[in-house]
Amino acid sequence: MGGLPVWHIMRRKRKRPCRSAPISRTTGVAPRSTASAIACVLGRVAPSSSRVAARAGSGSQPEIVLPRPQRLTRSAEFTAVMSHGSRGTSGRITAHVAPAASANSRVGLIVGKNVGNSVQRHRVSRVLRHAMPEVFHNFPTKVDVVLRALPGAAKPGRDLATEAAAATRKAVDRL
Repeated sequence: MGGLPVWHIMRRKRKRPCRSAPISRTTGVAPRSTASAIACVLGRVAPSSSRVAARAGSGSQPEIVLPRPQRLTRSAEFTAVMSHGSRGTSGRITAHVAPAASANSRVGLIVGKNVGNSVQRHRVSRVLRHAMPEVFHNFPTKVDVVLRALPGAAKPGRDLATEAAAATRKAVDRL
């Protein structure tokens, strides 16, 4: 603050408080003075309803559907399963299956742009990812699975989980 006159420093300290004065509905507290100016401080506020509180709490801990050891992550892994495994198709899902190269059954998803826009592709991926633990549970052996969604997989009325299970079952039977 070096060469500023005292009256200028005093005037700067009396800046207008934040727009939410005297009490903010968002932060739940009134503005308070700091060393250099008046500022708003965040505070806890009770949720507006029990439904809002439930919705806010439900998203805080994401559920891990397929942990990392159960996912195919490398291009070489996808290529190995698709070139050396068997294939089965049901509806708009094609499954490539090969004996597992690791101790766990693993899955990889291929959902290309021909399936639909980003929202549709992510929806298809989410449905397939959620279906796979149940599918793995029914297999006696450890397998690596690559599921490819074909065009039209995002159309309404498709039961992608059932189609994925059927396609995977066909491919496993051909092993």
